Amino acid sequence: MTDYLITKSGRRLELLSEDEDRRVTQAALSDPDALPLTDEDIAEIERQLRERKAAKPVAK
Repeated sequence: MTDYLITKSGRRLELLSEDEDRRVTQAALSDPDALPLTDEDIAEIERQLRERKAAKPVAK
């Protein structure tokens, strides 16, 4: 049975099976130019996004 995700706009997206997900992940990890983000990387990105949002001027 195939699982789907329904978006807010109603689009139906087919989710990967566990085997497909495992193969995609293994392929990505074997590419030295596509290393996964660490928890620290994600925290830094989130911090920068919060700072940008806070610094954005309010339109009048």
